[in-house]
Amino acid sequence: MHKYHFFRLAILVSFAFLFSLSPSELFAQKLKYKKIFKKLQDGEYDVALEDLQRFLELNPDHANANLQMAMLAENYLKDCEKAVNYYSKALKLIDEVELEQNEKYYDEFKRRDFRSGDYVVRQSDIKEDLESRIENCDKS
Repeated sequence: MHKYHFFRLAILVSFAFLFSLSPSELFAQKLKYKKIFKKLQDGEYDVALEDLQRFLELNPDHANANLQMAMLAENYLKDCEKAVNYYSKALKLIDEVELEQNEKYYDEFKRRDFRSGDYVVRQSDIKEDLESRIENCDKS
């Protein structure tokens, strides 16, 4: 009989915890950026766009999420104004620490280092690329 009461108490505490969280907190726990990034890589832009917008509402300073939203806005939505806003924000957020911690998200910016022969991601290369994208969007 003791085990039954303990089990019942554990269930009640679990439900109390779940109902104490707001819906956005519950959603944030389920919405993982690496899953969104995988959808983008797989070309599932409709689904990824929705998830990315929700993710950015909860994580507005996520560097790569801002970059990916900018690319979607420019290439998929054909909305240069929106793209420029996200590119500008990404430009401010992407630093050496970000690149070191999340290098896997920046593979498209890898260049061969002439000294070592290794492929590396450099902040200066990303900065140059994003500034060029902003300039090209402003012209159109």
